[in-house]
Amino acid sequence: MGPVGRTIATGLATAYVLSAASCASSMATPEHVDAAAAKPRPQRPSAVVVLRDISFRPARLAVRRGAIVAFAWRDGDIPHNVTPVGRMRFRTLATRKVGTARVRFARRGTFRFVCTIHPGMAGRVVVGDGPVVGDGPVVG
Repeated sequence: MGPVGRTIATGLATAYVLSAASCASSMATPEHVDAAAAKPRPQRPSAVVVLRDISFRPARLAVRRGAIVAFAWRDGDIPHNVTPVGRMRFRTLATRKVGTARVRFARRGTFRFVCTIHPGMAGRVVVGDGPVVGDGPVVG
């Protein structure tokens, strides 16, 4: 076989291998993939702060560095927000009536927060190396 014949044979062999690989991969992968099943599950929160009766429960919470705290709106038609105040900050959680938002606390310190709609509605998360402790319902 001459150089042209070897080039054609190599090209045909490559095309066959690529075609076979394509068929095998399409057989192994379903055509329909459930988007919810494909997403990674979020980590379970270390603690939950419930917004209910125009208060944060627990109002004081101690967690370990790196902990995820879930803020859960459970006050019916009453809207709330979670706005950090003081030196240690995290992202403001927008005003809403229902739902849950998670915050990861990666730095040590005391993170104070308020609901700007309801004077006196305040809380804090103390981040350190100790166990999770709160004055209300905590998880984990």
